Amino acid sequence: MSGAGDLRYARTPVSHLSSKWTSAPERLTQALSTKLGKVRFLRRLSYTLHGYLFFLHIVLFAVCYHHLEEGLTIPLSGDGNFDNLTSTVITVSGTVFATLYGALLIWLTQRLALRRLLTSEQTLTAMHDEFKSWIGIGSALLALFGQSRIKSALPWVLCIAGYLVNVTVLHITMPAMFSLQVGNLYHPDNITTQMAYPDVYSMLHTWPTDARDASTLLHALFSDASSLLPYVLLLDPDKTVGLAKGTIYDQLVTNTLSDTTALVNATTFDVSCGTLDSLEVDDTYPKSAPMWYSVSHVYPNGTRQEDIRVKYIQPNNAMALTWHNITSDDIRPGANRSFYLYGTFDIEDSAGDVLSNFSLPEPNGHPPNISMIGCDLYSHNHTIQVDTTTRVAKLDQVPALRESSLWSVWEPQDPVAPDDLAILDLWITAVMKQYQTSFTLGGTGVYRLGFMEKFVASYLGLQLPGWSATHVPRGRVKLHHVENALSELAAAYFWSLNQVNTDNQYGIERTSNIAIGRPEAVRRLHLNRTPVVFGLGASTLLMFMNLLLVRPRETRAIGAIDVLDTLGLLQIVWFVRGRPDALSTVGRVQRPNELDLRHAGMFVVPPDVRTAPAVGIRPDIRCPPNVWDPNPGGSERIVSLASTVSSSTTLVNEQLQTNDVDDGKLHKSAPSNWETFDDGYVYFSPPDDCKGSSSC
Repeated sequence: MSGAGDLRYARTPVSHLSSKWTSAPERLTQALSTKLGKVRFLRRLSYTLHGYLFFLHIVLFAVCYHHLEEGLTIPLSGDGNFDNLTSTVITVSGTVFATLYGALLIWLTQRLALRRLLTSEQTLTAMHDEFKSWIGIGSALLALFGQSRIKSALPWVLCIAGYLVNVTVLHITMPAMFSLQVGNLYHPDNITTQMAYPDVYSMLHTWPTDARDASTLLHALFSDASSLLPYVLLLDPDKTVGLAKGTIYDQLVTNTLSDTTALVNATTFDVSCGTLDSLEVDDTYPKSAPMWYSVSHVYPNGTRQEDIRVKYIQPNNAMALTWHNITSDDIRPGANRSFYLYGTFDIEDSAGDVLSNFSLPEPNGHPPNISMIGCDLYSHNHTIQVDTTTRVAKLDQVPALRESSLWSVWEPQDPVAPDDLAILDLWITAVMKQYQTSFTLGGTGVYRLGFMEKFVASYLGLQLPGWSATHVPRGRVKLHHVENALSELAAAYFWSLNQVNTDNQYGIERTSNIAIGRPEAVRRLHLNRTPVVFGLGASTLLMFMNLLLVRPRETRAIGAIDVLDTLGLLQIVWFVRGRPDALSTVGRVQRPNELDLRHAGMFVVPPDVRTAPAVGIRPDIRCPPNVWDPNPGGSERIVSLASTVSSSTTLVNEQLQTNDVDDGKLHKSAPSNWETFDDGYVYFSPPDDCKGSSSC
């Protein structure tokens, strides 16, 4: 082709200038442009980006479910502006990511969907409605509303509208996912505790066999502990440090100004009571004016237990604690976890069965009727969470008391081995050494109500005679209430041992160090679950709708030319260049409103196919006026095979035909004076008299 060395082209294919590019950025740009021009690459890229978005939300949901993000912390600064800036940066980052990523998804999906649309046999109205839906959410909703009048492409318009709505949802959810919350970061530390279980080893293993030889100091310990019982009843059971219902636990020596908990050791006491079979009075002491009785009963195995001392009780609602072998001075522990409770009140179980009264002989006057039961004291060790600020146990971790009990025959516990002796084995010693009130049990007034019995009577709400009422009615209580009262009595008494041990004067204090977390105020990253869930739903829908929108349609025309990916004004003019029927049909609409135009466009418009005749300009024909702009110096011109010049169409069609298409690039055969390229364009030199002339 003459003059080809100095050709200036109106459009030059990029692929044929790669030899002139030497820099790496230019080669990279060329490769990227080539890739972005391939439909298959764009479709795979679209699938990948939507799949990545879905996978990202799956990961975020897993992180949110396990609260893994809370491991990222930012120390609190004294500058409030910096803290506010950090929160703002997180929100803005989410907004920017959602905007850019959403724009990329829409660009890819829209481009591929329109390519798909323009290569399929569709009505002109369907093409109009689908393209209109891509303009924006408002336009998509209007197009969807228009389907109620003319259903041209309802599924696809609905899919496009749903796609844009879900992208908008992501614009809302992504910035709202992350936030900074003020919290604590805990650092390991130790704190000293006073153990609830005092050092009673010497009492259990070196205790004298004769109570009269016991240390006066230890006698004072047990007496002093009982003196606190009336005050324990006045304490708030939910705010007493070291004591909660029937449980005692280690006390923190000092509190900390931290909202955290510490795991400490605890001991819970429990009492179980039952009936006594074949209860009998064996003797009375003294005979003339009884002060106490010796009674016995039979165990379930048939053994009779004797030598149980029962005091003479006259007033209603009075009571006393006792144990077997009362006449012996041997108070060595090992068989002191079982005891008896008796008094002038009635006891019924949860089924409403009232315990039968036991009458004590009285030579002068009315014999007293008492209720007498046998009880066993148990304990179990465990741990409990304590608030390091209030030093009080978490109430939800405190074992509950009994809520019901039924009568059963009582049987005492077996003696424990010496190595298994525990604080429970000091129970009877505590009963013996307790302080007594001024309330007499009757008779000669020798026996008085002890502080421990007064604790139980007050707990059960039993009214005792006094200055205001010299006679009170006989009370009735539930069996499980009695058991709970005795359980809390044991806990309160052993808790009091540490309280009266001021400056460790009794040598029973035990301490230990436990691990706690010292808090540091920080700003903790928090992943909000609600935006993550909505974002996961939106990304899932986007992935499936993208698959529907970009995959090839079943109505795709065989051999359709895939060159358009948008429908701007120029693309529309090009698309209808050889379709006078479409122009005439739509052009006949007298009032070009939306509805009438959509009615007129309800006819199928086939796409351009590869076997269609190419259209161009033959070089031996003079250019019609105003087609070519003057180009000083003269140069060859480029005419797209798709361009149309109405006066030259027939002549050019005779000389130029489309032979084949490979990967969207047209390969043409042209006369010898045409120069062809594989990008779909033909270059030629206009006649000499056209160069530099305003007439060409």
